Amino acid sequence: DCTQSCRSAKSIRRVFSPGSEDESPATVKFIKMSCKYFTDGMGVVGGVLIVTPNNIMFDPHKSDPLVIENGCEEYGLICPMEEVVSVALYDDVSRMKLKDALPS
Repeated sequence: DCTQSCRSAKSIRRVFSPGSEDESPATVKFIKMSCKYFTDGMGVVGGVLIVTPNNIMFDPHKSDPLVIENGCEEYGLICPMEEVVSVALYDDVSRMKLKDALPS
């Protein structure tokens, strides 16, 4: 589901393009960050989120116990940017609000 987001960012690394005549040297080609993917009913998996101008991709860590148990196909994600509705990043998961959660 492309509307799901990577919920807990740990670090962000920006990669800059090499200098060229038609681009500024500070043009960001993609953003790569370590994060946790909170799935809908299939657990929480650590991995790497890569955001490009065209896609959002999540690559789960192969050593994650849930990935070992269920396989990478269950947790890998590639979503075209035009299908993204919203994204939320949290450094404290206790502040997350789930879309369909019932009031306690």
